[in-house]
Amino acid sequence: MIPETAVSPSKTPSDTQTAASSPVPEPVARPPEPSRDPTGKPVIELEGLGMRFGSQQVLDDLRVSLSGRAIGLLGPNGAGKTTLLHTLLGFHKPTQGTASVFGHDILTDPKPVRSLIGYMPERDAFIAGMSCVRFVSLMAELSGLSPGDALERTHETLFYVGLGEARYRNLETYSLGMKQLAKLAQALVHGPKLLCFSSTNRPTGSTHRRAIACST
Repeated sequence: MIPETAVSPSKTPSDTQTAASSPVPEPVARPPEPSRDPTGKPVIELEGLGMRFGSQQVLDDLRVSLSGRAIGLLGPNGAGKTTLLHTLLGFHKPTQGTASVFGHDILTDPKPVRSLIGYMPERDAFIAGMSCVRFVSLMAELSGLSPGDALERTHETLFYVGLGEARYRNLETYSLGMKQLAKLAQALVHGPKLLCFSSTNRPTGSTHRRAIACST
């Protein structure tokens, strides 16, 4: 009696050996989930918001409710656009009024606001001697992710924006375009519902534009 073979009738032993020795494909990075607010609350709501630096009144009694997938702040240099973003992010404490992001007050409930917003700053704000993967992972932790989740999301996000192969290099060695992508990655890594960009952070290539389009 001839024993039955473990090889499927549709495959020869050589086919099985070839399939077993084939390299495992690299995992494909998942794009961050799009920004949506299931509660229907405004994305940003300003309630008499004001900001004064010394004798200069930069923001004065702003009252508006903003919703939608794309919101633009238009105005000349010095109009207070960056100051408004920095106030929403908690960099400045308003001198009057308040504001909320997805229903969370920036004064009384600031911690959720930091996890809901991804901010790509105008100027580079990297830490000297740090690799890209360490920097983005640190930013993810500061936004509320655990160290393990932060590292996992960092690898996914860096592959997504196109820096996967260069993620262990020091940021000082990056070109201008790569630094822009690193700043984009740290804004995306924690899966924010709202992305904030400076007007000077224009897309540097097709990868940059695709990442922004899929994340807003």
